[in-house]
Amino acid sequence: MKRHIGYTDLWLVILLEKIKNMERKLATIREITDIRPIEGADMIELASVGGWNVVVAKNVGHKIGDKVVYCEIDSFLLVTFVIF
Repeated sequence: MKRHIGYTDLWLVILLEKIKNMERKLATIREITDIRPIEGADMIELASVGGWNVVVAKNVGHKIGDKVVYCEIDSFLLVTFVIF
């Protein structure tokens, strides 16, 4: 029995093939090296991760030395497809 491949399935197959062939790792485990407040912001703060400044949620327990998943700039993150 042949399975009909819909548009969404085809898109997913193409995306997974591109990911498999990527040389760069667009998501890596990094360490928070610094956390600074953002003036006038009560819900977010600035963390340094791998030499980059990134905005993180405030008061959720982030601390210097924590390991985090860092997604490089221009990474395409699927919000509806969870593989873990």
